[in-house]
Amino acid sequence: MKNKLLIILAISIFSTCASINVQARSFRGAEIILSPRALPQKGDASPRPADAALAGQLPAFDAGLVKNAVADLAQSWNSGKLSNYLDEGFYNKDRLLDTISSDIPKDAILRVLSIRNITVLNSSSSIDPNTQKVERASRVSATVETQVEFNHPANGFQRLPGTLELTLQVVESFD
Repeated sequence: MKNKLLIILAISIFSTCASINVQARSFRGAEIILSPRALPQKGDASPRPADAALAGQLPAFDAGLVKNAVADLAQSWNSGKLSNYLDEGFYNKDRLLDTISSDIPKDAILRVLSIRNITVLNSSSSIDPNTQKVERASRVSATVETQVEFNHPANGFQRLPGTLELTLQVVESFD
């Protein structure tokens, strides 16, 4: 009985001492997560009032341009000329190309199954000083369902489906 009282007393003293330093109002501070700043892209200039008036006169963005660009991208991947299609500012461009050349079977084909959720992220218009034509540069996001097909030596014909979120820079020229 004495032992039980001593244990209860010791637990109560310990919990009292421990609770003196603990405050319910103390929380972790918010830490900012650092991330690299995006490099300015060609055609990403902030719109000027003249651009806004010019943009109002242009036709709506044509989603067919994105479909053509995605088809061109798949064709360049299949022909091994993807490096010509990627922007100079593409993050880890060389690493991507090395991975494709070393890890992807040589007979692999990229097929585009569907393109959805085409969204214009930003757009700017300007007049080309050389041709005096109106140009609209748009950054566009699209979700693309793809499938890589190849013959595996041990497992035979393989299909690997995937979903890509592509960001494309589309430049249109108007008369």
